[in-house]
Amino acid sequence: MGPNNYGHPTATALNLYRKVGAAVFRTDLQGTVTVTVQPSGAYRITTEKGTAMPAPARPASAPVVPSTPANVAYANCAAVRAAGKSPLLRGQPGYSSQLDRDGDGRACE
Repeated sequence: MGPNNYGHPTATALNLYRKVGAAVFRTDLQGTVTVTVQPSGAYRITTEKGTAMPAPARPASAPVVPSTPANVAYANCAAVRAAGKSPLLRGQPGYSSQLDRDGDGRACE
């Protein structure tokens, strides 16, 4: 653990990251850490005190989900289903109370 006023990262947190195979980058050990992301989602991680590192593989349990524009609007539930976005949850792009017939926060169930 690097010296700082906050006590971060804790040994417990680091052990949890190791347990799931997460890459850990630490500015106290590696200097400035820069993540460069391409529009395709590909990314590259470089560190001030090291060389470029390949991006860690995505876990099989974390599928890549295409993003939905924040200003999307659907004419009806058929359009939501055709876009593969059913059900829409309150707060998600495209959700409208007009598509949520029972008002439970899940449209086009």
